[in-house]
Amino acid sequence: MARNDTASLRQLPRTSTSSKPNQTTSNFVVGIDFGTTFTGVAYAYTKGENSVFDASMINEIFVVKAWPNPSSYYPEKTPSILSYSTDPPSWGGNVKGDDPLRIAHFKLGLQEDIASHYKNPSGSSSSHDAGYLMNRNWQHSVLPTKKPLDFTADYLTNVVLHFTTKVLPSRYGEKFLQNQQISYVLTVPAIWSDKAKELTRQAAITAGIHQDKLTLITEPKAAALFCATLCQEVDLSVGDQFMICDAGGETVVRPPFHPHSDMAQDLISYKVVRKSPFVIEEVGVGIGAACGAVYLDQEFEKLLKLRFGEAAEKVLTAKRITDLKHYFETAIKRQFNPLNSSADTDFEIPIAGVRDMLSLGFKDGYLTLRWFVLQ
Repeated sequence: MARNDTASLRQLPRTSTSSKPNQTTSNFVVGIDFGTTFTGVAYAYTKGENSVFDASMINEIFVVKAWPNPSSYYPEKTPSILSYSTDPPSWGGNVKGDDPLRIAHFKLGLQEDIASHYKNPSGSSSSHDAGYLMNRNWQHSVLPTKKPLDFTADYLTNVVLHFTTKVLPSRYGEKFLQNQQISYVLTVPAIWSDKAKELTRQAAITAGIHQDKLTLITEPKAAALFCATLCQEVDLSVGDQFMICDAGGETVVRPPFHPHSDMAQDLISYKVVRKSPFVIEEVGVGIGAACGAVYLDQEFEKLLKLRFGEAAEKVLTAKRITDLKHYFETAIKRQFNPLNSSADTDFEIPIAGVRDMLSLGFKDGYLTLRWFVLQ
């Protein structure tokens, strides 16, 4: 997709309808938000010969929450993780944290020179998840022939198969589904190069999505279309300009006035060209940096290792690191608000099965950490 192309809800793909008489027709439009750490899926359908996905369909949009071993914290998402300890590979919530053939963050490998977007002054993590976070050419020691394209295709294969064989049949009858066709809209980061977008497209096609039924859309553009057309509190007119900050697991905004910032911004501005059908165009070129929430998880792991020092190798096993990062993700990071005057300043991190180390702030199975603001 071109950088300065024009976006419209009517650009979402249509599928052909059946010509058989007395047959109900519908177009399923499936949105896959393929993320670095988590993936989400939503779908909608329209009826009739002239059906097209439109903002008025808000009441007919369904978010998938029936994932394998879903998390109670975010049931609408499934981890973007694979494991080749089984054949076919397991995926999402079925992958255990200490699995030696666990592959994560493979989406980053689709973009060339991804590490150049992120400056890591404290050194790289030794976690088995760290590979593609710092080096797009990383290879798994046991799976050296597998490329990011292969991992992505295997993962999307499982997502598509789960959707078509588990999710849809749970809501619709078998005979009804036999007559329907499905179109897919797949998100890509704003900073993705044309090559990275093409690799994503190839992976989706390999996963079983027909190329004529596939549309790629940048993540902030998808967010812009949603906010500008479906959010009641937004009232835009033709000519209005607005800004989108897509703060995700991989890329995030770094304000230019921040004293410690020297990175590009993941901000994109749009202008409303038309309201019906809704059309927007970019105001300038969107840019970004790989410095999102997933890197906070890596820094948390480094902090733990720094705190435990010589005891880190014994205490912080692969399974414990995975569990601790999950706790950080769900119980601390997502709920943290430094602007709240009543926000906690001390956080107790549970680590079971480890003896007290009072000098390190570890007592009764809890490690106490304190946050502070950089001046």
